[in-house]
Amino acid sequence: MKAADPEKVANYYADDAVNFDNGGTRAGRSAILSTLQRSLPRRPFDTITWTVVDANSSGDLGYTFETFAFADDGQRKGRTGHVLIVWRRINNQWRVSHITFHNDPPASAAAR
Repeated sequence: MKAADPEKVANYYADDAVNFDNGGTRAGRSAILSTLQRSLPRRPFDTITWTVVDANSSGDLGYTFETFAFADDGQRKGRTGHVLIVWRRINNQWRVSHITFHNDPPASAAAR
């Protein structure tokens, strides 16, 4: 992500992966790659901090729950959010099966 390389990021996804986020649902690696090609160049990921909150696996399935924070980059205001990734082992390699990530609401909305 920090290298802004959509193809490299898409290689972590299973062929039938599903991505749910603020922008909608995309199914399949090719649809996810198309989104990455549009989105990665727009926001430099060198301003992001990831924190793994929980991770576990059993057999060929696993998950990670993470939080993220983008710092202000001079053009965009910083933001925070969370990510839940379901991983599936395919041919002895862990691939993203399902991923959902969402921005946290602005502090003023969270206080209501």
